[in-house]
Amino acid sequence: MEENKERIPTEREISLCPCKSQLNYGICCRPFHFGQEKPKTAEQLMRSRYSAYFFRKVDYLVETTHPDTRAPGLREELQKTIHEANWRFLTILAKMRGGELDKA
Repeated sequence: MEENKERIPTEREISLCPCKSQLNYGICCRPFHFGQEKPKTAEQLMRSRYSAYFFRKVDYLVETTHPDTRAPGLREELQKTIHEANWRFLTILAKMRGGELDKA
């Protein structure tokens, strides 16, 4: 069985964030993944969670799952299955408003 370690980004992946924001990972999703900032919009949260799946950041995925919908054993399930997915791209088709004070 493959170890459940976080995936180390390649040099190319570091240059652009996997969430396809066209921003550098270091200024896009990385600050969220390392607890330096919290997502301010639903779009930032969605993009940061996509990137967390891409980099296999189980802790971040658990922490950003709403407590009311966090299934018992979520962490263990993610640790068992996260390496099986191959995350290729994220496409956001549309958004309405999307400001910091909007409700998701």
